[in-house]
Amino acid sequence: MSTLTSKSLRKLSDGTSIPVIGFGVYQTPPGEATTIVNEALKAGYRLIDSAKLYGNEEETGEGIADFLKANPSVHRSETPAGEALSIVSEALKAGYRLIDSASSYGNEEEAGEGIADFLKANLSVHRSEVYYTTKIRNEDHGYEATKAAIQKSLLKVEKLIGYIDLILVHSPISDKEKRLGTWKALQEAVALGSVKSIGVSNYGVKHLEELLAWDGLVVKPVVNQVEAHPWLPRKDIAAFAAKHDILIEAYSPITQGKKLTDPELVQVASEVSKKAGKTIGPAQVLIRWSLEQGYIPLPKTATVSRIAENLDVFDWKLTEEARKVLEKDTHEVLTWQGRDPTAYEDPK
Repeated sequence: MSTLTSKSLRKLSDGTSIPVIGFGVYQTPPGEATTIVNEALKAGYRLIDSAKLYGNEEETGEGIADFLKANPSVHRSETPAGEALSIVSEALKAGYRLIDSASSYGNEEEAGEGIADFLKANLSVHRSEVYYTTKIRNEDHGYEATKAAIQKSLLKVEKLIGYIDLILVHSPISDKEKRLGTWKALQEAVALGSVKSIGVSNYGVKHLEELLAWDGLVVKPVVNQVEAHPWLPRKDIAAFAAKHDILIEAYSPITQGKKLTDPELVQVASEVSKKAGKTIGPAQVLIRWSLEQGYIPLPKTATVSRIAENLDVFDWKLTEEARKVLEKDTHEVLTWQGRDPTAYEDPK
């Protein structure tokens, strides 16, 4: 693997580029999203992940816009609702440039506000340097419903940050007709230029095969965002995705905190700290693990001090012994109430 930094980019199959690490705003209240996104961008993050479900799309957009205005040297290509604004702002300040949201999070607008605020305060940062992601929720699957959902997401953030870098299908949980109808609508959005790239989330190999075999496919998915960490390494999905030039984004890379006291992980962090000559926490070890797998990790935190800490993963590497300890033969789903969405079967 070539030397990575927080400013490194990965080339996507459609010719665009995406930051190697992102900042997620799942469960970040809309009221905090703007500030948190702004702080993440200040810290160096350039990929912001949102979703309609999160309920903070607009605040996420505001956070990005504010950062770009305040950082004119940074370009747009690099890169619960009341709290989403502040969280996004903090993430941007810390240096994150990929912000990950979703319509279902309920914070798209605040995430947008966080980006907007950051750009206003950082005039050296251009909109092209910040990467904003959102998602189509399950309830909006199907051609017409997805077209409407795209417009809603655009209305929340377009006035703040101009366009959406990446829209994902949040999960395969509907049926084949609706999934393919959703993809048709997303392809049209790319053709119109308001959305730069499209991808999927929580897709298993069979869902990817279904999409890639569709005779209406014009634009291939550029990423598949799935839960991934040492206890759920996703080797089968990653191997299939690699064959089709699809990058893997890892959500919950730090296991939502559920594994941070794992004795083996704590020991690895201690040993890596000694070799690095500085304190490396279990969360940082997990983020570094994700990077070394070739994944794009999307750590999420509402604690400002941890935003920059989670980005301090580029000037050290895991030892060979650490990699062996973290090589686990398990399939432990820590999200979705333990049910793996990548294994979803359509109703008979």
